[in-house]
Amino acid sequence: MANIIEITDFSAPELDIYARLTENQLLCRADPSQALFIAESPLVIGRALDAGCVPVSALIETKHIEGKASDLLRRCGDIPVYTAPLEVLAKLTGFHLTRGMLCAMRRPQLPTVEEVCATARRIAVLENVMNPTNVGAIFRSAAALGMDAVLLTSAGSDPLYRRASRVSMGNVFLIPWTYLPEGDWVAQLHALGFQVMIWVSPFMCSEGDNFLKLYSARSSENVGGQPCYDHLVRYRNGEVAIQHWWSGFGAILNFNLPGDCEYMDGQLQKLLDMGADGFKFDGGTCLPQSFLNGTDFYGGYSTLELNQAWVRFGSRYRLHEYKDTWKMGGKPVVQRLFDKNHAWKGNGLDCLIPHGIFTGLIGCPFICPDMIGGGEWTAFVYGKHDEELFIRMAEASALFPMMQFSSLPWRHLSPKAVQVCKEMAELHERMYPEIEQALEETEHTGEPMIRSMEYAYPGCGYERINDQFLLGENILVAPVVEKGARARRVIFPQGVWQNEAGRRYEGPTEAVLEAPLEKLLWFRRA
Repeated sequence: MANIIEITDFSAPELDIYARLTENQLLCRADPSQALFIAESPLVIGRALDAGCVPVSALIETKHIEGKASDLLRRCGDIPVYTAPLEVLAKLTGFHLTRGMLCAMRRPQLPTVEEVCATARRIAVLENVMNPTNVGAIFRSAAALGMDAVLLTSAGSDPLYRRASRVSMGNVFLIPWTYLPEGDWVAQLHALGFQVMIWVSPFMCSEGDNFLKLYSARSSENVGGQPCYDHLVRYRNGEVAIQHWWSGFGAILNFNLPGDCEYMDGQLQKLLDMGADGFKFDGGTCLPQSFLNGTDFYGGYSTLELNQAWVRFGSRYRLHEYKDTWKMGGKPVVQRLFDKNHAWKGNGLDCLIPHGIFTGLIGCPFICPDMIGGGEWTAFVYGKHDEELFIRMAEASALFPMMQFSSLPWRHLSPKAVQVCKEMAELHERMYPEIEQALEETEHTGEPMIRSMEYAYPGCGYERINDQFLLGENILVAPVVEKGARARRVIFPQGVWQNEAGRRYEGPTEAVLEAPLEKLLWFRRA
């Protein structure tokens, strides 16, 4: 049982942990066995305890002792628990204590890079990220995106810094992490079997030195009697077009101009020289789908032309990934469908199949569905996920050309739901030879891999069917996309279609078939 100690002043040395020691002093590099960190808020403290961290003492607002802190205190054993009213604690901390609870804990021994990466497939690398708030936010995002591990360079901020762990919502205790040794960390990752993809965008921070240099950059040539602006997308009046996107505000590089391509090539070459293997070219969709839509820019460029130039630029690199390849049909690029919400309707599961069909029809046949569970990662950070929706998204994606999860299923789902997701991944793996065959056919013919019923069987009245699809010519897929449904109507086109159990359906016909939560309805042409 915890030892409750009421306090009225903070001069006692046992309160130095909370009142006077800096983060560096808590770290105690001279004697790592004595190193401490402070966890703030019940959520963070609970996740630290779940991870095996050992509590030393706690500082709690009086009213929470028998309230929301009581369950945590029972887990902490007989540690001293210092308590005082909120107004007294505010004098100590300088601000109102977040959710009224701090807990000092022993620092766990960090694993080696090899131990962290032994079973990891995707890792996030934080190079010299100094702001603890940013470190916490990255850990929170890494958890939501299903990263297996996080590696940090030694110059970055400490993930166990109080603010970092609080902003992470305790995810620093859920994801394995450690520091990279000094030296060439890219080479170290290569030695462990990883390829390094760098996430880049066509935006330039409007507060950085490079922006200030390029803001006033002009070529020596004139266009129509006016100076020609290089690098940055500008309005016709010459003002720089500042774009708001998820990472803040930035100017937009104009890859229709040779100077832009040369500038970005120079920046990326530095990363390639470090050993980077390729790049994720993000941000293209921000151009046509923003307040800039429909605007003609200096030089007569449209938002579509700006986005196309971004794709053409990136396709020169060996490994590349895009978010938007609008009107880039025929290019050897994979089109990831636009972010889907964690929802049944309204850019959710209801849009997955229609968008997959549409993307193939406009000439981008290599389709990656948006993340299973939805790209709305906050649903998983705050625990607002819908288990049934997660399962049905996994089923709907299983026979797409690719699968990707928004978060690791075992972090959020029941064991039964995790098993269904595993079975869908195994189905995808088992069917990969046929998926690969469809891919090769598409490469030579240009026809979509994901096909609508009307596309494959024109004139048969299938134009309004958008909740089932064909993978190539021979695989018919009919996922459940309605919440609560345990059966659905399946339309069978001409031919004989057979399910995994050998049951045959001779088309054209339709049938209402049972589809329990753990079952995906799909059929092969007999």
